[in-house]
Amino acid sequence: MLDIADELSRWCGQGREFAVATVVAVSGSAPRQPGAALAVDTEGEAVGSVSGGCVEGAVYELCQEVMESGTPRFQTFGYSDEDAFAVGLTCGGVIDILVTPVRADSPARTALAAAAAVLLLASAAPGSTPAAAGEKRSPLSVAYVCETASPGPEHTVLAEISTRFPKAGVPRQPLRPDGVTVRVTLPRRTVSALFPDAAGGIGGIATLSTAVTQRGERAVADWKGLTAPPVHPPGGGALVLRHRGPVPPVTVEAPGDVIFTAGKLVLDLQSLPRDPASGTGGARAGREGEPSAPAAARLTCAPRPGDQNLLLATVPVAPAPDGSATPSPSGDPSGSSGPSDSTGPSDTRGSGGPGSGSRRQDPAPDGRRLTVGPAADADVGDCPSEAPDVDLDERRLPEPPPGAVVRDGTPFPLCVVPVGYATVRKQGSAMIVNDPARRLGLLEMAYLKRTVQTPDGRYTESDSAGLIELPDARSTFLAFDFQPVTARVEFEAGPATVVNINRGGAFSTAISYDQTIRLHDVAVNGVPLDVGPRCRTARPFTTELSGDYSFLTGGLVEGEVTIPPFSGCGTGGEDLDPLFTAAVSGPGNRLTIRQGVPCTAAACRDQVPELPEL
Repeated sequence: MLDIADELSRWCGQGREFAVATVVAVSGSAPRQPGAALAVDTEGEAVGSVSGGCVEGAVYELCQEVMESGTPRFQTFGYSDEDAFAVGLTCGGVIDILVTPVRADSPARTALAAAAAVLLLASAAPGSTPAAAGEKRSPLSVAYVCETASPGPEHTVLAEISTRFPKAGVPRQPLRPDGVTVRVTLPRRTVSALFPDAAGGIGGIATLSTAVTQRGERAVADWKGLTAPPVHPPGGGALVLRHRGPVPPVTVEAPGDVIFTAGKLVLDLQSLPRDPASGTGGARAGREGEPSAPAAARLTCAPRPGDQNLLLATVPVAPAPDGSATPSPSGDPSGSSGPSDSTGPSDTRGSGGPGSGSRRQDPAPDGRRLTVGPAADADVGDCPSEAPDVDLDERRLPEPPPGAVVRDGTPFPLCVVPVGYATVRKQGSAMIVNDPARRLGLLEMAYLKRTVQTPDGRYTESDSAGLIELPDARSTFLAFDFQPVTARVEFEAGPATVVNINRGGAFSTAISYDQTIRLHDVAVNGVPLDVGPRCRTARPFTTELSGDYSFLTGGLVEGEVTIPPFSGCGTGGEDLDPLFTAAVSGPGNRLTIRQGVPCTAAACRDQVPELPEL
C-alpha cells in the first residue's frame, strides 16, 4: 500500500473517488504479498499492482463494480485444474483480494488514512463512520480472523452488519434492534478447506456477540440464531451468506447514551448433499450416484487486530416523561458520562475490543442497570440434546421431481418456538396458541431425516420430523349466541412432518400433523361445568400449514382446518356434545402461526417470535 501512498494522497487532494484492491492473504507462490494494492479512480486511471500482471484486468473490473455499488467485495484468485483457462493466477499461488470504495465524503482523505483504511479494513468501508443516534445505517464492514476446532490455518472473512436501531429511548422501555442482517463473505480457499465436496449448497447459523455499554456498565447481547439459507458455492469466487433473524432487546434503568459495538462472531456452517453427478468428491461422499452426507463446520471469529471501527450505533436514552431518573452506577443522576466513563466512539477501536482499556464500574448494589432480553424473561424450556425418535409421515411428503436423488439423512436435534392464533369461524373470534406471556412449548425436531435433490441442484428438499408440545390455550366463546363459555383447550398433536423446499432460491415450508382437541375446566356464565375427562373431538383432524420462507429463518405459516364434532362431553348421563359441536365444530377455522428461528439447548428463550397480526 505504501508504494502508492503518494498517488493516493494526490487523488484525495483532488477530491477523486476511487476503489482500492488490497491483497489480504496469500498461499503458494503468489507474486505479491499481503499489503500490495491496486487503486482505480472513476476516470479509469489505475495505479499499483496486486499480482504482477496475472489478474490485474479482473481486479480492475472489480474495482469499477465496487465504485458503482459502494459495497466492499472479497474475491479469491487462484489456479486449479478445473479453471486453468479462467481468470486466475496462471503464474501460481492463491490470493485473497479485498476491494473497498473511497468516497469523496469519506473521512479518510489523506494518504496515510486511506492506506490504513484499506490495510485494516476500516474507515474507508461504507458505514464505518460513527453512527448518528437512531440513524438507519448502511452496512458496517468488519474483518474477522477465524479458527476451526481442529489445528490448521486461520481464515479471514468479511462481515457486513446491517441493523436498524431506535432513534431514542427512555428508561425501563426495551430498545429493540431489528432488520438485522449479517452478510458474511467466505473466500473460496476457506470454502474449499471446510467443504471440499459441497456442490449441493452451504448455509448456516451465526451468533454475533454485541457489546452494549452505558455509563460505565457493560453487557453482552448475543445475537443468536441468525440464519442463512443454503446457497451454491460459486465456481471461482467467494461465497456470500446472508444471515437474518430477530435479536433480543436491551433495557436500561437510567438516562444516558447506549452504545452498541460488534464483537465475536461464531459461524455454524452446514453443507447440503452434493450433486450426485459431480463424482465421488471427498471423504464424506456417499455411494456412487448418491449425494454425500451433510457436513458441518464451526468458525470462531474475532475482529481482526488493528484500528477497525466496531461501532454499530449510539442510542440516546432521555429521562422518563415524568422527569424521574434512576441514579447511575457512578452516583451521577444527570445522565452525563463521568470522568471514568470511557464508552465513547474512541473505545470502539483497537484489538482489545469495545471499551478496551476503560475502567469498569460495578453496578449499583440494588441490581443491574442494563439488561439484555425481554423485560420479563421468556418462560421456555431447553431444547433436548437428543433428536426425538419419530418417523416421517410418507403421506405428507411431496413426490420427488424426475431424476432427483432421495437420501436418508443423519438427523440432529433442533427446536422452534411457534406462536400464533386459532380462529373459530362460527364465533368470529380467536385464541392465542402458545401464549408468549405464559409458559411456552416447543416443536422438537429430528432435523434432516431425509434430503431430496435434483442433479442440477435447482431443487433441494429437506424433510424433518418432530413432536409438538404446546401448553393449554384459554378460550372464550358464546354457546347458542348468548351463553358466555370459558374453557381450557388441550392440543393433542401427533408427530409432525416438516418439509422445506428450495426451488432455485424460492423457499417454502410446510408443517403438517394430525391433532385432537380436548376441552376441560369449562365454565358457563362463570359457573363451573363438569364436562368430564374425555370431552374431545370425535376423531383426529388433519392440520396443514404452509408459508413462503426457509425453515432456517423462521416465518409465517397459515392454513384452515375442519374441526370434527365433539364426543365424550358430560358426566352423570348428561350429554354436552351438542353444545360444543354447535359452537365450535365445522370447516373454515384458520390457524396463523409464526415460527421462530431454530434453536438448540437453552438458546430457545432468545428465539421467541412476536405474535402475528390477525
